[in-house]
Amino acid sequence: MRKYCLIALVMLSCAGWWTEYGTAQTPEAPAPAVSKTVELLKAGQEPVRIVCLGDSVTGVYYHTGGRRAYTNMLAIALERLYPAAQVDAFNAGISGHTTLDGLKRLEADVLARKPHLVTVMFGLNDMTRVPLEAFEANLSTIIFRCRSIGAEVLLCTPNSVTDTPERPIVKLIEYTAGIHRVSEREQAPVADCYAAFEVVRAKDPLAWQRMMSDEIHPNMVGHKYIAETIAAAVSGRSVSLDDVGPPQPSLPRTLALLKEGKPVRVLAMPPYDGFAAATLRTVVPEARVEMTSWPVEGMTLPQLEESAKMVRELKPDLVVVAIPADAKADSQDQFLHAYTWVLNNALSFGYQEWDCMAVVPSVTTPALEGDALERDRLARALIWAQDIGMVERNEGDTRAPEELLAPWFRAQLAGASNTVLDAGDRTQLFMDSRFIAESKNITVQINPPAKAGVAILPDKAWESGDIGFCVSVVQHEGEYKMWYLARDTANNYCQCFARSQDGRTWEKPELGLIEYQGVKNNNIVLTGAMETTVFLDPVAPPEQRFKAVSAMYWPDPQKAGLYLWTSPDGLNWTQSPVRVFPLLPDTANQAFYDTRLKKYVANIRVWDPLRKIGRVEMDNILEPWPHVPLEKPYYIWGDDKIPVSSREVPIVLGCDEKDPPNTDLYNAACIQYPWADDAYFMFPSLYRHFPEPPVGKFGNDGYLDIHLAVSRDGVTWTRPSRRPYVPLGLEDALDASQAYMGVGIVRSGDALYQYYGGYKSTHGETGVQGIGSIQRVEQRPDGFMYVEAPQEGGTFTTPALVFSGRRLLLNLDGSAGGTGKVALLDGDGNEIAGHTLAECDVLGANSLARKVVWKGVSDVSGWAGKPVRLRFELKAMKLFSFRFAA
Repeated sequence: MRKYCLIALVMLSCAGWWTEYGTAQTPEAPAPAVSKTVELLKAGQEPVRIVCLGDSVTGVYYHTGGRRAYTNMLAIALERLYPAAQVDAFNAGISGHTTLDGLKRLEADVLARKPHLVTVMFGLNDMTRVPLEAFEANLSTIIFRCRSIGAEVLLCTPNSVTDTPERPIVKLIEYTAGIHRVSEREQAPVADCYAAFEVVRAKDPLAWQRMMSDEIHPNMVGHKYIAETIAAAVSGRSVSLDDVGPPQPSLPRTLALLKEGKPVRVLAMPPYDGFAAATLRTVVPEARVEMTSWPVEGMTLPQLEESAKMVRELKPDLVVVAIPADAKADSQDQFLHAYTWVLNNALSFGYQEWDCMAVVPSVTTPALEGDALERDRLARALIWAQDIGMVERNEGDTRAPEELLAPWFRAQLAGASNTVLDAGDRTQLFMDSRFIAESKNITVQINPPAKAGVAILPDKAWESGDIGFCVSVVQHEGEYKMWYLARDTANNYCQCFARSQDGRTWEKPELGLIEYQGVKNNNIVLTGAMETTVFLDPVAPPEQRFKAVSAMYWPDPQKAGLYLWTSPDGLNWTQSPVRVFPLLPDTANQAFYDTRLKKYVANIRVWDPLRKIGRVEMDNILEPWPHVPLEKPYYIWGDDKIPVSSREVPIVLGCDEKDPPNTDLYNAACIQYPWADDAYFMFPSLYRHFPEPPVGKFGNDGYLDIHLAVSRDGVTWTRPSRRPYVPLGLEDALDASQAYMGVGIVRSGDALYQYYGGYKSTHGETGVQGIGSIQRVEQRPDGFMYVEAPQEGGTFTTPALVFSGRRLLLNLDGSAGGTGKVALLDGDGNEIAGHTLAECDVLGANSLARKVVWKGVSDVSGWAGKPVRLRFELKAMKLFSFRFAA
């Protein structure tokens, strides 16, 4: 019988403590079954894109510490097997999803990323909700659609589970058999994770249990095993991930709050509730800590498990789990279950909203013996398996708990000083001078997008007046959705809907919702709502997930103003009865949920005296927005009409002395950029006014083009260039005179799409009908701004920063002639041996994620969590962003 090697449950080398929970025999991996992917991995000439599609076992949830999953581990495994490879693995797992859900979001979550390989793991939810025949048919369809874009597919059976009435093992076996039948029919290879897990359970049921976070979901040890099993199916070779520890730094939220000078809300078990705050202040003297005690005295482990449920209600910034050595459990099984669930409940459900760290019992109570010592070792293994930061005591170390805690905090919070930036493992943009401490012959430039043609033209009766203003776009449930304002020749306004599978070709569906001229065969979704913009609310209940901001004009000033609409699907809308803003800003006002602030933000027009952009923050967007009424409101339409907004809200952006005379900013078109750290962009239209009649031909007339403003917090804005970001078209073009960026940005594979309204006519030109168009622009990911050096070369050095990850990836464009090198510097500014400029392999060409290599080595994990600097040497090269990756 052929052999394969099982991942050891825990093979820990934790500051001198080592234990091995054994190995098991598993079937030997077959020869590589995804040959095109393997050839790309061997060549190492371009990033290999892998998308892992699945349910909560695939997704990032509390089971694995809430920051990583087997997707991340698979990238590490494959790069170990193929040292030249650069693997970009994307997680497309969502809790509760079945193959049917996977099909609905396949375009947006998988195909749009243009993967080379797609792994598909479903079954644990399908077995309870989807008939077996439909399950197999759905898998076949997923395979077909992935192959239609040239991707290879690797089916994965799900891990084995605890036998329960809800998920009986006999039924799971039926569904895994169904996966194998699909494999045979479609000639798609299988990574048999179910069989691999069952090998462990057959040999050592306790080892299997220690791989599981609950009855269904593996912990990080189990996820490493899944990654090893998939990597073996891809390569035909075994690989070990036993040595991969928790992500660093372990406390990213705490680190960010301390850097920003904000309070840190800590929930801690004794005795750490008594000195954790003081210990933090020895590391960061200015730290503000709000401490809450988590009582544990006299509690059994099952009681602690129950008390841990309060964590998700309190939502602190940092949780310190320090289960005492004397917390009782009736059996080893109960100990395993209860200890694991204390850790599970101390984490938020999905991607971590707060930090969690665990202190092993021997830190609090040294010199443990007998059963207590064995439980301490088991606690270490369980914390390790949960992939969270762990404070431990080395054998022979007699220091007090607070003395052990201080250096651990110091290592984790190395970036808390304002002079050290936290890059983490997130994408960082070169959009300003944040990452330029010293430079020579370097400039920061805007990167205008490519105009990609017309998306929508006015070809319906209800669009016969014009279209193109108040465009909104989102990517949702496998398709792109657009809303836009339309007007007929009788000046009747309506909000219309369009959809697309690729973001390029758009359909105007006959929705049958609202009557126009006696029929409902149209794409109208709203009437009576002027200048409406739409956004997708990530924290709203499903029935309100879509929200729209719209204006209601006269005749009644007591009712005119801004209102909110809500919808479950973006088609069927309900108006909120509350007037959220009692002024009428005019134009396309917008709002969105800021995931960094965890607040709603509205960007509205203000008049001071010309057009500028104001900003409002609120906790509940459906309630009246905060503002300070003026003693003398600003009227532009007459004293009997509703006033416009002026200095009732903070003004964040307007024209200045660098702009031409008689110009102002028409609209905001603001986004929080979701694919990088601390990045907000605004795309306002600059309105250059013509003289009023009789000198000018029309009133309120002029040209408008689209400009760019950037911000790290959405409050403080700069305009890096007075060149237009989207210039006007040629004289006869559809966008020859006016251009207005829509709200929202979507991603399709290696491109970002935005949509703008373009007009041949000028702003005040009258007597023109059937005008307007909606057009698309295309940008590279992170491509709004770049750092550039000319042909003769330039250099720059970043400020001190800390990172987590193993490799440095750059988004760059050197085309054929440009080159670049990178060095890693220590805290004193000295080049680190093995990572110097002289040792760096020359960078070139054009890549979204070029891996930096020094004499064939890319691993920089030895410096993770420590202050370093990056020194760049560039020649004729543009650098858009960087990130450290696993």
